[in-house]
Amino acid sequence: MDVYELGDLITFGPSNGLYKSEEFIGSGTLLLDIKSLYRGFTADFSEARRVQITEKEQKKYEVLRGDILINRVSKKPGGVGKAVLVSEVEEPTVYESNMMRFRVDTTKVIPRFLVQYLASDMSRQELLSKANISNQASINQETVKSLKVILPSLVEQKRIAAIAQKADRLRRTRRYALQLGDTYLQSVFLEMFGAQQPSFERMTLSEVCLKIFDCKHYTPPYVPEGIPLIKTNDVVPGFFQFGNTVYVSPEEYEKLTDVNKPEQGDIVFAREGSFGVASYIADNRKYAIGQRMMLLRADKRQVNPIYLTHFLNSPPTQENLLKVSMGTTVQRVNVGDVKDLPVSVPPLPLQEKFAQIVQQFERLRAQQREGDRQAEHLFQTLLHRAFRGELTPQESNDEPASVLLEEIGAEQAKAEAEAKAATQMMGDTAEYLGTKAKQQDTEPIQLTLPGLE
Repeated sequence: MDVYELGDLITFGPSNGLYKSEEFIGSGTLLLDIKSLYRGFTADFSEARRVQITEKEQKKYEVLRGDILINRVSKKPGGVGKAVLVSEVEEPTVYESNMMRFRVDTTKVIPRFLVQYLASDMSRQELLSKANISNQASINQETVKSLKVILPSLVEQKRIAAIAQKADRLRRTRRYALQLGDTYLQSVFLEMFGAQQPSFERMTLSEVCLKIFDCKHYTPPYVPEGIPLIKTNDVVPGFFQFGNTVYVSPEEYEKLTDVNKPEQGDIVFAREGSFGVASYIADNRKYAIGQRMMLLRADKRQVNPIYLTHFLNSPPTQENLLKVSMGTTVQRVNVGDVKDLPVSVPPLPLQEKFAQIVQQFERLRAQQREGDRQAEHLFQTLLHRAFRGELTPQESNDEPASVLLEEIGAEQAKAEAEAKAATQMMGDTAEYLGTKAKQQDTEPIQLTLPGLE
């Protein structure tokens, strides 16, 4: 296989996308943004916003079938370099400024093969090694053009693209199941505590917390093994996602936690970076918290920590946080402003019932996350072998690619069955909660929910 620089394969671009202030957004021409890149190898237009543009801007930034879009700026390093192939365009569409667009010479490279190559760990690690990482990660046009691409023949590219597409389908199925889980818990929260419920007591965050701690404002030295340091990238709504965990020594842990030591049930809140995202510590392991984080210790006589975590992540609270946030390129909020956040405080038994639903559902979510991890591993294994020319046995004792494909097929069937079961369970539960919401004035809500017994 030959090795090229990506710039040698490009016939147009790369060029940065359109920047427009919010006042131009709301109606007009479809605007593809970063969210559209995260749905697989085909751009997703379903949630694209619209923007008011001139004829000149439309001509300059219009997306055409066969274009490749690549993310050039991201709050998280893992976000830069993500790419998507635009396989269809139903109406005039432009792309926004955090992305670059380019077109390739199809006599040398098949666009779908190239996008899969860009999704491989090999490619992404090279881009990240050249990225500018400060408050956010970014790459420029020269970085993209200098990327090394291992290129087999066009026939082999087609074969690899077809095989990788099967593995990607498994990834998307797994991620769809996880998205269903996010929607499910949001629905349960709104059903139990939303606008249709009676008005609950209102307090401030400082009034429902025993303590609110700020972080230490320095980056500690990391060690290969030790005590996990929770960083903003590790916090997603409701749980931790330790993909690139870093550790500190016991001595450093003592320095970071001399005023407070995170405990089981504490809430970790990102006030910058993953702005406004909260999760709670579900186990009794030792943790330290990194920069730009806060630690909330709920007064359990008034609020359940799991309820408070989901309240902080709810859309109304996120809107309140935006009102008091600062920063243009990076949003952040002061500790003092967070303390004054209004908190809706339902009766404690109702909060605890919600917390039990969350805990029961988290067991299913843990299985889903493991399934997602395995699907990503299979996908990267396949790409790694494909781009090293290992899908065709080189020696008699090499494991044939068919074994990997059989494994992908089995995982796909399992993932589809789980997604179907999860969809059914959530539908049953939504119907159940709707019924119970009408009955709750006359009887207590039961804890056993369909599918979560």
